[in-house]
Amino acid sequence: MRCLSFSLSLPAKILRSQPLGHRPGTPIRSDLFSSNPKPAIHSDLLPLANLFKQPPDEDHFIHYIRMYGKTGAMYEATQLFDKMPELKCTPTAASLNQLLSILCDKKEGLYMVKDVLLKSHEMGIRVDRSTFWVLIEALCRHGKAKFAIEIMCVMGLFECNPDPKMYSLVLKSFCDSDDSNGWSDVIAFVGEMRNAGSLLTNSDCYMVIDLLVKEGKMDEAYCLVTEMRIDGTNPDINCFNKLLSGFCQAGRFDMVDKVFDEMLIGGMVPNVHTFEIYIDGLAKKGDVDGMVKMVKCMERAGFNANVQIYNTMIGQFMRSGKSNEARELMDEIVKKGIEWNSDH
Repeated sequence: MRCLSFSLSLPAKILRSQPLGHRPGTPIRSDLFSSNPKPAIHSDLLPLANLFKQPPDEDHFIHYIRMYGKTGAMYEATQLFDKMPELKCTPTAASLNQLLSILCDKKEGLYMVKDVLLKSHEMGIRVDRSTFWVLIEALCRHGKAKFAIEIMCVMGLFECNPDPKMYSLVLKSFCDSDDSNGWSDVIAFVGEMRNAGSLLTNSDCYMVIDLLVKEGKMDEAYCLVTEMRIDGTNPDINCFNKLLSGFCQAGRFDMVDKVFDEMLIGGMVPNVHTFEIYIDGLAKKGDVDGMVKMVKCMERAGFNANVQIYNTMIGQFMRSGKSNEARELMDEIVKKGIEWNSDH
């Protein structure tokens, strides 16, 4: 009985100290192993007292930390993690990762992360890349890209360095943000990536260009593509198509011509979508002759103009007072076996 009594009273004594993550002015919970536990989660913690008869298993603590997280009891979860050594269980990155994942679920918990990481170092836990991945993924999932950057900045203290996937994840979080000035954060972060030697992937580039186009920041989008080429990473055709489309939407047809020429000089082979974008730009510009030439170039490249392109050309001919050319083009469409639809 003395042994059982000791087992039940020891945790209450331990938990009277100021634990990691304790909220000033709030009472310390000491009923973790009480004989009259509170409903739900605390009743599930009662069997933990029996662990004193043998070395406690870390999986049990991970289970209880996870349960605390499901009920939003972040401080209790942090207390339990803090007291694991005194409860005769050596914590590892596994229990740390579990705690970090629940702290990142709420804004209140984010402010506790730094202290938890520092405490884990004092506890002798070897933080590895998986710990930072769990943390950064959770932060980005909740739109906390700036917090994720702060975490990436301290990775060096734990002999870890951010990998390309981490950079891409944070970049995506910035791009998905609803912040009206989010594009400037994206540009700044891309600069940090370059300084760190982490080059943008084509999917990263497309994502950033897409954001800049939506924000009307076409000069910044063009500079991004230029910088990638300087760094030795050639953006793919999808990136160039998005850039061309953006300049067309902005009515900057001089830049449409420039980007298209640079793309060809750089050895990039246009696809059918490239030609469609370029022809659409020529149509908006009112350059009917240019449209005709581009359709011929398109056909020489092995692509057939679709009915939408022909409809656009016919409409442009009519607006330019070139009804004869419009009729000739309609006859050509019929000869090619293309079903012309005037509703397009």
